[in-house]
Amino acid sequence: MHYNISSTLEQMPEIPMQPSQPEIPPNMPQPVREPKPDMPVQPNKPEITQVPSRPEVQPPVEPVPGK
Repeated sequence: MHYNISSTLEQMPEIPMQPSQPEIPPNMPQPVREPKPDMPVQPNKPEITQVPSRPEVQPPVEPVPGK
């Protein structure tokens, strides 16, 4: 029984450490979201506009009005 009490005492100090961790994640996501979303969003958009079938649709559209 005495051993169980000592184990609970050890867990007590661990509990206070956990609350301090949640505070760090909220602060990190804010700065990380700004650089990450901005960087991937810009490269993805330009690539999609160049790779899409837009260039193929443009040639056929030109002859239609030319007629």
